[in-house]
Amino acid sequence: RKDFRAAVMLKPKDKDARKKYSHCVKQEKRLAFEKAIQTDDAPSAADSIDVDSIVVPASYSGPRLPESGITRDFVLELMNVFKGQGKLHKKYCLQILKAMKEYMRKQPSLVRITVPPPSGDTEPHI
Repeated sequence: RKDFRAAVMLKPKDKDARKKYSHCVKQEKRLAFEKAIQTDDAPSAADSIDVDSIVVPASYSGPRLPESGITRDFVLELMNVFKGQGKLHKKYCLQILKAMKEYMRKQPSLVRITVPPPSGDTEPHI
């Protein structure tokens, strides 16, 4: 990059030198950006939690997550508990979060949709 910059400074009208210098600058910015967004695939803190070791006290009267996972009945019961200002035990909350994390991990990160072109008047009516 320094060589191309020097060439541009010596011959500012040299299109080839300016083009190569510009290309170098763009590549440096691209590499810096890639380095900035790079992440280590370190294990998540959620993966270190042993949900099975969390004990639900016998006195807990809220909904219990079935072994089969989240069901419609469980969700309806949970909604009723929340409407009554009740709470869900942290073990079940963590199980739901872990299931959701696994579900989201399997989903595509980008979904393309087709939006039809506008037809007729596109101005909002007031």
